[in-house]
Amino acid sequence: MKIKLSGLLIAGYFGLALILVLLAGLMPSEHGRVAVLQFPWSDQSAVETVARAGGQINSASAHEYVAITQSENKGFVWHLYQEGAGVVISASAAAACVRLIKTVKRTDTNG
Repeated sequence: MKIKLSGLLIAGYFGLALILVLLAGLMPSEHGRVAVLQFPWSDQSAVETVARAGGQINSASAHEYVAITQSENKGFVWHLYQEGAGVVISASAAAACVRLIKTVKRTDTNG
């Protein structure tokens, strides 16, 4: 069975649009709370990265791979990356991921 080229183009277009929408939801704003994720193999923790970038730490994970921070300084996200942040996403996106993980774990233990 042959798949028409136009069908592949339409599917590719909508796939790309979906990826862009998902990425836009993860992008942090210049002001407000952001989550700094540090890779486990990094030489510094997320808390150290936030401190070096001049941010205020709101909370952090037990192993300090994740830190929630905020700053009103312009270009703060860029400073976080300059100081070695692995990934910087919006804090609300990070909170949604945590809620999803807790829901999945709760469902797995009940089954």
